Amino acid sequence: MAANRRPPARSVEGKEAEMVYLAVGQAEQMLRECRAPSQIVSHYLKLGTRKYELEIEQAKLDLELTRAKTEAIQAAKDHGLMFERAIEAMKEYGGAAFSE
Repeated sequence: MAANRRPPARSVEGKEAEMVYLAVGQAEQMLRECRAPSQIVSHYLKLGTRKYELEIEQAKLDLELTRAKTEAIQAAKDHGLMFERAIEAMKEYGGAAFSE
């Protein structure tokens, strides 16, 4: 059994992934031995439903929308900065920078 052991995770994310892996393995073993608590059974039943698939799809779409909004906000900021620079350049070109 020691041959299957991996070196310990070095990051928090790695440790979390390791714990999830172990927990899923434990749940699988309990389900196979017909001794899983109702919470585990319900969890895995939910994963197989169409409603869960739709919830995952909705979450992905929400994330995509949030990213698009963030990009639009950044583009608007960049656009505004470009206009400010253009106006300043026109003022300097027209001699307004020297008259102030």
